[in-house]
Amino acid sequence: MSARAWVIFFVGGSAAMRYIPGMDELTRDHGPQPLDGLMDRWKITNHELVEVSEEQLNHKQVQKARKGRQLTLHLMQKLMRALNATVLVKLAKEDGEKFSPYLHKHLHSYFLQFNLRCFRKDRDGWGTASSVLGDRIRAARKKLGLTQGQLAKRVGVTKGTLFTWEANSHQPSGSPLQKLANLFGAEWLGHDQRRNA
Repeated sequence: MSARAWVIFFVGGSAAMRYIPGMDELTRDHGPQPLDGLMDRWKITNHELVEVSEEQLNHKQVQKARKGRQLTLHLMQKLMRALNATVLVKLAKEDGEKFSPYLHKHLHSYFLQFNLRCFRKDRDGWGTASSVLGDRIRAARKKLGLTQGQLAKRVGVTKGTLFTWEANSHQPSGSPLQKLANLFGAEWLGHDQRRNA
């Protein structure tokens, strides 16, 4: 059911009608999104994104997302995974190791935690910051030749939790951080993280 409304009000004894858009119409279209800019920057077409995606993603969904149609969190995450996979396909192997995956909050400006850090060109290489804990976790994991699933099992967390750490969306603390330090060596932790362990 549409949330459109015609409101009848009276002015000087005569009735008048005025159309008031419903809330869903006010928030549904947000204009061109950062996803559109990132796809242009990486020279990715809608077709490439759909083709690389391992999930059910179609051209219409990608087009709506680029134009600013408000999406569900599930669809935002599908697009995020497809974009990251497509970028990795385009990168050389050595550059792929430096690539820090985009999060759904980087692709859609209406998402609450959106910030423009992913667009900075002054960061090292492909949007990484080498001093960030998540990047150090990824580098140490790859140095040991572990997959995300294997490391997550050793630390006692889910693969999704480990992904959020490596994407710098969340940081480990307490017992998981201590297990990472034991696995990677104490010098792996920076000064700030030693206090949290």
